[in-house]
Amino acid sequence: MTTTPPILSICIPTFNRAETLHMLLGNIADIKAEQGVNVEICISNNCSTDNTIDVVEKWQRLFEITLFNQSENIGATRNLQYASTMGTGKWILLIGDDDGFNQSEFSKLLHLLKDAPAEHWHITRVTNANKRPLYFNRQDAGLYSPHGFLKKITQHGIIYIGFIGSHILPRHLARQLSALNSDNIRPWPHVALILQNLASIKIHIVDCEPTVQVAYGNKLFWKSGDWVRNKMRLIDLLVNFKSADQKLESLVNNLSEKEMCAWSLFKEFIKWRATETDDFKKHGKSEYEGRLTKLVKISLAHHLILYSIVILEKINDQMIRLALGMVGNSKILDRYKNISQQQEAYDGTNRKM
Repeated sequence: MTTTPPILSICIPTFNRAETLHMLLGNIADIKAEQGVNVEICISNNCSTDNTIDVVEKWQRLFEITLFNQSENIGATRNLQYASTMGTGKWILLIGDDDGFNQSEFSKLLHLLKDAPAEHWHITRVTNANKRPLYFNRQDAGLYSPHGFLKKITQHGIIYIGFIGSHILPRHLARQLSALNSDNIRPWPHVALILQNLASIKIHIVDCEPTVQVAYGNKLFWKSGDWVRNKMRLIDLLVNFKSADQKLESLVNNLSEKEMCAWSLFKEFIKWRATETDDFKKHGKSEYEGRLTKLVKISLAHHLILYSIVILEKINDQMIRLALGMVGNSKILDRYKNISQQQEAYDGTNRKM
């Protein structure tokens, strides 16, 4: 007797977040009660040292959960890659252990996925814990060709597809994640995968909000330097993109140049220099200078300032304060100590992101 596979596998990589995982599984319990065998739950536990296993076992008494316990901490990206192989559903949704679901919106998603073509890659809209919409808006919803999607992303910014919980992957593409080199794709494996398959898929931005982004990326990477380095990794994925479709490659090149020249990146570099001076002096030049010659027109005023700050060994503190004023963060030094104390537990580097 053959059994029908689930429509959707929710795959959760987790590490030492028993409390938030408990809340996420509470969300899922409501979904399972409504959807039953249409939804499958898989968890890859990255050798947690808290009571994660106890939490999972508690919820396993109420509904079926496939659990795999890693024998050692293999890093967040490799754990996510492993989680992507666990699902048996037609579609795979990878979600962080500190995010959540909106049950009514989830039902809309399941209805869509039931008969959706396998060559589609779905990106849902997202809200935060206060139900405020994030990233794509209702007017962005629709089916996009690779060229159309890249134009949309160039309009919004690559970070719009940075939240992995908004991506619904066909299972055959999710399987490809495990074959990618984790060092080259962390912490953006889904972005690497979508670029790898861009020429052969259509992107569906879905007009529903099933996932709730509770923990923002800047909580995982609250250190200014960590966030800049990871933003640089995102830009590198764009820079290294190659395609037989010259128009597609040109659109990605344009996107990488726009990301590197963005005012927002300039602000992040200035915050890094102001808040983590020693780390910046060690790594700021290597993170910026090599990419500068490829991607940035030095005539851009804000990058001329940044280039000076990066290259010159001794910078007057007054110049840094002036730069902070330019980016609207003149009080960041006063706030940074409090930020570090509040968000230390979310440190993405310590969590091997």
